[in-house]
Amino acid sequence: MSLITITSDFGSKDHYLAVMKGELYSQIDTLSIVDITNDIEKFNLPQAAFVIKHAYNSFPKNTVHLVMVGSGTADTDFLIVKSNDQYFIGLDNGLFALIFESEPIFAYRLTINPPPELFSFPEKEILPKAASHLLRGGVPEVIAEPIQQLKPMIGYTPIVQDDFIRATVLFIDGYGNVITNVSKTLFNQIRRDRKVDIGFRVSREHITIIHRQYADVPQGEVLALFNSSGLLEIAINQGDASGLLGIAIYENLSIRFK
Repeated sequence: MSLITITSDFGSKDHYLAVMKGELYSQIDTLSIVDITNDIEKFNLPQAAFVIKHAYNSFPKNTVHLVMVGSGTADTDFLIVKSNDQYFIGLDNGLFALIFESEPIFAYRLTINPPPELFSFPEKEILPKAASHLLRGGVPEVIAEPIQQLKPMIGYTPIVQDDFIRATVLFIDGYGNVITNVSKTLFNQIRRDRKVDIGFRVSREHITIIHRQYADVPQGEVLALFNSSGLLEIAINQGDASGLLGIAIYENLSIRFK
């Protein structure tokens, strides 16, 4: 089975997503396409990286993931990235560096060039050709050249001291749960069985207990837990933590140990 996923900030109002799917089906008519999401906030690379990072491991080997977020923001190259026997195709705009922070990868710069009339929408020409080549069993080296390093994205890793972690909100899901960039492994490494105090810049709320599940607290109460992705999450049982606590994406949270 030829399987492609799409993650984009195209939304559903415009024709761009339909154009991409039409081009893909024109290349391989037996194709199966799965939309991971097309509702990424416009140009929001960290949000796209978060969604892809925590979705792609559920797909089978040889899946091709098309990433179309942030197009037009910079004159940059398109890449093929291979990790865990899956392929990813998208711009070298820092997004892949967030997805594959510590995972082994192979990266290639695509040598397919769009015609002049498609310079404003190069994905239409480049991504379907690259994806169909890979799904037919082609190797990346035929259409791309190996590179040694992905473009980095600075400022999205936790700031760590002996008794303190400054976390950043990377994602707010559809329930209003606030998901940070602090992993359970890092948290426990710095905590060392000490008491914890999690505070917010825009709220007087403080959290001093890490719970296992939402139902550990009464309905409407604030809690912190590690979610299924192993990341520290601030939530309200059956409530909207982001809205009620006034926490927005990219805001910082302070985690103190004593």
